[in-house]
Amino acid sequence: MLSPFIVRIAGYMPPCPLHLLFGGYCPGCGNTRSILALLHGDILGSLHYNITIVLLCLVGIAFYIEGGLRLFGKEAKIIPRSSVFWFTILVLMLVYYAARNVFPILAPI
Repeated sequence: MLSPFIVRIAGYMPPCPLHLLFGGYCPGCGNTRSILALLHGDILGSLHYNITIVLLCLVGIAFYIEGGLRLFGKEAKIIPRSSVFWFTILVLMLVYYAARNVFPILAPI
């Protein structure tokens, strides 16, 4: 199982230097706890620590499904390829990262 290995490694990880210097949360703060929660099947807990991990998993699954369909001769675009879509996602993620430093309910604690 991968979970005990990640728990062991997490104990050796240094604290976030940006959080130590500025007191705010960087985009990576909470990622390790988010992965651990996801490995234990706690999707809501994973989203609470950092939404990025769950979103990356969903995008990865969608691309995996597209690849599987392509193997069987079916062309399907589950994820939009337009730059407007990805720019919107980027802006929403940046707003989320800024908001988690303002609203304590979004903080990865």
